[in-house]
Amino acid sequence: MQKIFMSTDEKRVAVMDNGNNINLVFIAGKRNIQWVHYRNDYHSQLCAVEDNGKIGLAYINVANELVWDVVGKDNRIVLLSDMGNIWNVRHLCLMQINQENILFYKANNPVNGHCELIYTYPDGERKGRSLVSGSSNIEDYHVFFDGEKNILKYKLQGEESSKCFVMNTDRADEIRLEEYVLSSVRSLGEIEERCRLKEKDFEREREKLRKEFEKTLRNQAEEMEIKYKKQYNELAEFAKQLQEEGKRWRELYYKSDNQ
Repeated sequence: MQKIFMSTDEKRVAVMDNGNNINLVFIAGKRNIQWVHYRNDYHSQLCAVEDNGKIGLAYINVANELVWDVVGKDNRIVLLSDMGNIWNVRHLCLMQINQENILFYKANNPVNGHCELIYTYPDGERKGRSLVSGSSNIEDYHVFFDGEKNILKYKLQGEESSKCFVMNTDRADEIRLEEYVLSSVRSLGEIEERCRLKEKDFEREREKLRKEFEKTLRNQAEEMEIKYKKQYNELAEFAKQLQEEGKRWRELYYKSDNQ
């Protein structure tokens, strides 16, 4: 299971991948579950974001394309195609900044071969822009909302420590990086600890929803078992009645034939 969202009609929606399939599970109440087989071209790196009740998905498909897909819309958008090695685009991450969906990913610069951090607006012009580039490869990055600001933390190859910046957007939708001012925290280590605790809280909530989801499935399965058992018994009783009725008609036939 990837994530659980709340849709516009107040149903929870679980986004799940299974092999080459992407499935949506709509959960309403404790006993009402609807499975929807959504896509069958999934390869890897599924990520999702919720925007005003709409769920946006980004993933690599089996045709080696980076796809943007909004659930409920008929048209999918190919953000990148002819990518060559499918692992050239990796570590997809979706988040919202100033109510805009933004997709982040790492990719190799075709000129110098260095790994850069790229971002794009999948609902906008969809132009890939380099956020972190230079003479060193970006080894790892993490984007998160600390409750007040949108934060980017990344580490470059060969450097001992990570760098931390606040992300802001201007009128041209360019992301500007400003050094994170340690006002309410004393060190980058404390920022990382806050981030870790946020992720822990998220995992705890997801585990709670997973258990509730599995309980709902069990309840629904039990109800279906009772329903089908009742239908089976009714069919068995009907078949018995047919058998007895057939026997009675055979007896009447033989009796009339012997007279």
